[in-house]
Amino acid sequence: MGGEVLLRPQFAHKVVYYAAKKGFWVYVPTNGRLMWPDVIDRLGDAGVATINLAVDFVEDRRELPKALVPTRPYFDYLIKKHTFTVTALSSTSTSHASISRT
Repeated sequence: MGGEVLLRPQFAHKVVYYAAKKGFWVYVPTNGRLMWPDVIDRLGDAGVATINLAVDFVEDRRELPKALVPTRPYFDYLIKKHTFTVTALSSTSTSHASISRT
């Protein structure tokens, strides 16, 4: 299974809301490119438990579009505004980012 969950943010919100209300622990994987503040707020209000940010590199690289730097403002907003768990994972062994709440 694959694909970017946030390509359809209204549908993602509906699924998260429904599942959370039924008592499910809801995990949303994303590359962060579409993780805009309004999307973050709606998912948080819907009851998401964890957002997993999957990145290939910290710096942007044309051949690997999943980078932390272009999404960092959204990630910072997410950490400041919401209390659910946030993880940032790298799929390469040469790139690691350590990000925590302050």
